[in-house]
Amino acid sequence: MRRHTQFLRTVTVLLMAGGLAGGLSACGGGGGGSSSPPMPTASDEALDAAITAHPPSTAPALLSADGSGRPADNSMLEEATDAARAKVGGWDDIAYERTTASDSTDTLVIYSNQETLPNKPFSDVYPFDHDADNDTTHDSLIVASSDVSLVSGVTEFPSAVNQVDVPFTDDATFMGMFAGAPGTYTCVSMCTLSTNMDAELSAVGGTWYFTPNSASDPVSVDDSDYIHFGYWMNEAEVNDEPVIMAAAIAGGTDPSPISTVQRLEGQASYAGAATGLYVIRTFTLDGEVNRRTGGQFTADAMLTAYFGGNDVAVNKHYSVVGEITDFVDRRGRAIDSSWSVDLQKALFGSQQGAMFEGDTVGDADADMGSWNGRFFGPVAVDNDNATTGNQSTFPSGVAGTFDAQFTNGAVIGSFGAENND
Repeated sequence: MRRHTQFLRTVTVLLMAGGLAGGLSACGGGGGGSSSPPMPTASDEALDAAITAHPPSTAPALLSADGSGRPADNSMLEEATDAARAKVGGWDDIAYERTTASDSTDTLVIYSNQETLPNKPFSDVYPFDHDADNDTTHDSLIVASSDVSLVSGVTEFPSAVNQVDVPFTDDATFMGMFAGAPGTYTCVSMCTLSTNMDAELSAVGGTWYFTPNSASDPVSVDDSDYIHFGYWMNEAEVNDEPVIMAAAIAGGTDPSPISTVQRLEGQASYAGAATGLYVIRTFTLDGEVNRRTGGQFTADAMLTAYFGGNDVAVNKHYSVVGEITDFVDRRGRAIDSSWSVDLQKALFGSQQGAMFEGDTVGDADADMGSWNGRFFGPVAVDNDNATTGNQSTFPSGVAGTFDAQFTNGAVIGSFGAENND
């Protein structure tokens, strides 16, 4: 009888020798053994324990990010352009690092499918104000408090440090830019502005209008529908001995509302990638561990989501399954061609909530692991009363985390996949 172990995707371990750079270097491996193996080092054993450990530690607050996957406080982590990480086709990668006062080092590696979208006319991106009383549309827009970052180039605005609610007279006008487009700012009523400790505009109060010089001026458009996945690692020393912590990370900018998802009909397939940390073991003829190696892996991710409707078997309604395959190390070398993680059936819907959770199977003779995820992107339900056919707008992406066990190793990681129908 195989034992079912519920692993979580953050780990903590005390390394007895060596450190992150050596213990987690990306090295391939395979099965086999030797009759006279080298003695396993304490750091090898700790690496293995790190990836298979449970219960986990709690990921730090710096990982609390919006759907972009970027840290909530960029002042704590700096982008590390030379940080070692694998490239994943079709996904942009970014790495952050920081060294704390206690000399611990954080590394955050994120992959996303965020796109650079073509520019659009100003009025297509920022709708002009509509006067409902007179049923007319002005040639300007109201500047909202959330638009502060889009305001620039106004020399009359305050530029001193920590100014709060600086007042302006009604009908005051200034030349400036909004989202990069030139135009005129006009104070309509009770206008105020504030700056932060860096003398940057931090708040807009009252009613301000911005009128572009031309409604057709091109402005950049941010991608608002993308997903991310990756991992975080921390290296520190406690009593002169290294300590490693790690967590898998996944999310997106536009979580699909479960109230709509549970009403979709048909099925959708998703293809993408996965990354995280692995350890692989080799053995002697007597079954003793000969060697352990590990580091960052990348892999392929494939999932199928079954929604409702007559075209989907009832026992599959509102479930998702998947597979993680083709594990390679950071340098693109196969880790073990036999490795494959089965993401077993997980349910979603009103009872399960927006997140779905299920078991994973690596090798049939190894312990089971677990996985979770959720859908991202706009969705729409077909309302033409047809009873068959793939007629819904499915979520554009799915992202989540997982762990899995093999007879010769283990992985913890995350995945992101796009709808490829």
